[in-house]
Amino acid sequence: MNRVGALGAAALGEALAHEACSVRRLNLNSNTVGPEGAAALARGLARSSALETLILHNNQVEDEGAAALAVALESPTCPLKELGLMNNGIGDSGAVALASSLVTARESDSLLSLRVLGLGANRIGASGAAALAGALGLGAAVEELNLSHNPQVGDRGASALATALEQRVSPEALHEEALHGEPFVYGEGLGVLYLTGAGVGAQGGRALLEALETTSLGVLGLLGNRGVEEETLKRIEALNLY
Repeated sequence: MNRVGALGAAALGEALAHEACSVRRLNLNSNTVGPEGAAALARGLARSSALETLILHNNQVEDEGAAALAVALESPTCPLKELGLMNNGIGDSGAVALASSLVTARESDSLLSLRVLGLGANRIGASGAAALAGALGLGAAVEELNLSHNPQVGDRGASALATALEQRVSPEALHEEALHGEPFVYGEGLGVLYLTGAGVGAQGGRALLEALETTSLGVLGLLGNRGVEEETLKRIEALNLY
């Protein structure tokens, strides 16, 4: 842990925006960046041509900072592949903003490069999870999503994620649809979903198990959800690829 705050984050954001900056990974885990610092980093990210990984766990980013980062993700040239925002006090509005950025990038004919989105240990509930599910269903490029330790996700959020996995449309398919006017349903996409301690009950557990059985989902983390039936957990453990 260091003591990088908003001013330090602003300086780093300016450096990221410079055309000569070749930094590909920036880890600011456990600092005091805050919403203002996250917004400054987002401005740099939007102009960066190199940064692929940004880790901001434990930085009090909150909804305001998440929304600013979402704007950066909408840039068709954004190179980011991994965004880590665990334990930042992000709620449904921040999750909705991030989900909206994924949809906006798809609608603007951009193959968004973001592949890993870490949102564990925040304040995201069913509405935020459903928004992220909607983005996945529309072809967002995310391959790994972590919503662990958001206890308000619950059955509604879990069921929305399961439904999205079963009806997912790929970015490639969307391009084909535009070219040929023929919709394609894609069977690949999100491969890793972590929902440990997310308030999932029996209904949500069964829906996720069905998605694990019928889609490309290879890893489903569902421990720490007391409402999930034991038989469901056993079947999920047997199906997990690694």
